[in-house]
Amino acid sequence: VSQSRYTASGDAFTSPTYWRYLKNLTAKETLKLSLHTNGLLMTKDRMLELQPIWKNIQQLNVSVDAASKETYNIVRKNGSFEKLKENLDELDGLLSTNDYSFHWLTNFTVQKSNYKEIVDFLVWQLS
Repeated sequence: VSQSRYTASGDAFTSPTYWRYLKNLTAKETLKLSLHTNGLLMTKDRMLELQPIWKNIQQLNVSVDAASKETYNIVRKNGSFEKLKENLDELDGLLSTNDYSFHWLTNFTVQKSNYKEIVDFLVWQLS
């Protein structure tokens, strides 16, 4: 029987507790993971650190919530839109050259400050 673990209560890459937990898992574990992140610390190096447990990951959910730097600075204070875009591009490149079985997606939580960028977000993510 496999168990599911979700990081909906915190960012898997930001929380020291979650990160230690993930790093201590082994590929022999039967856990199924769904990781949630804002993507800022989801670097190529950190994704490669998790490669031994990629088979345990069912889903990697990246919350973006903007399609422009200006809006991102409003919805994600102290964030870096450039770093997020770099990390998403690196993830895409990394996964295109490696075996992985998890589904990864970006999401956009509609807010008063970002709703006018929904179409731009979709165009960006589908390109």
